[in-house]
Amino acid sequence: MEDRPKLCGSCGKTKSPLRCPCKSVFYCSTECQKACWRTHRCECTVWLSKQLDKDRQQLGPDHPDVAQAALKLGGLYRDHDNLEDAETHFAEALRVARLFLGDNHPVVAECAGNLGNVYRWQGKLDKALETHTAAMGAQQNARQGDTLELAKKLEKSCTRRDSSRSRWRSTQRRTPCGRGCSARTTCWSPTASPTPHTP
Repeated sequence: MEDRPKLCGSCGKTKSPLRCPCKSVFYCSTECQKACWRTHRCECTVWLSKQLDKDRQQLGPDHPDVAQAALKLGGLYRDHDNLEDAETHFAEALRVARLFLGDNHPVVAECAGNLGNVYRWQGKLDKALETHTAAMGAQQNARQGDTLELAKKLEKSCTRRDSSRSRWRSTQRRTPCGRGCSARTTCWSPTASPTPHTP
């Protein structure tokens, strides 16, 4: 990371002397830094870390927004090869996600998978295996739960449709058409599809 070219993150000028405290981008001047700040602050680990500290104080350490922010920040640290901080934030995101969503949820599987990758890159193979196993189990159970829920919804929908169709047919058979037919005839109502009259 230290050998990267010092290109200005705003105008692209080479040999830019200024550098953001997050060490991920250079600038040739304070003007370029200010012009680029609105975009860069969404990826600046220093800025996002301060915002995460505020969220912990205002919302509490177990709030879902804290987990979401920690997950994003962990991904940025990972991309910057800062595996120690990435591990800390992925672990925090996983803890809070499990607290609110349980063990079998796609978000929990995502957090566990990211943490497992960091463990693997750090050489912590035992932790990596344990965490990846948990991630795979969460993903599989989440899919099974979604499939079961979908099956229940389809079954309920089909039952409702069949019941509605049965009532409609019963009404059509028993309602006189107004043409002198009795309710026990096979004549359908005038608005229904044409059927031979049997007065």
